[in-house]
Amino acid sequence: MMSIKSRILLASAASLFILSACNGKAGNAPAAGDVAATVNGTPISKGSVDQIVGQRLAMGQPDSPETRKAIINQLAMQMLVSEEAIKKNLDKTPEVVDQLNLTRQSILANAFVQDYTKNNPVSDDMLKAEYDKIKAHRCQVPNTRHAISWWIRRL
Repeated sequence: MMSIKSRILLASAASLFILSACNGKAGNAPAAGDVAATVNGTPISKGSVDQIVGQRLAMGQPDSPETRKAIINQLAMQMLVSEEAIKKNLDKTPEVVDQLNLTRQSILANAFVQDYTKNNPVSDDMLKAEYDKIKAHRCQVPNTRHAISWWIRRL
């Protein structure tokens, strides 16, 4: 049975491995001023640290120098463990390849949705008009099942 520390280490390594696989081109290396730390010659960007800090802020955790140091240490550990996984060719196993592909698809789909919503803003008037249409139709249908099928057909 794996200890909790082993599970956390494994999950952390997998997370970094997935992130690095999605962003693994050499041309994507951060500029010297944008590097938070370097592990075995591989930079950890301040942008990566900032992204994790942002996620933690959204969960109500504070931003502090200690928090950032802990994040950098976690990313460094993940990087070291992922390098070992690559040395063992674990990145070539069918299960890992599938996980990497699914994660990449998810990241790209989220990026598309963010880009679409950024470039196609919805005004309060548009929301109100759509709400009024749905509300008016809801009053005209005999049950929820009909309302749902009507709404799905509109998509």
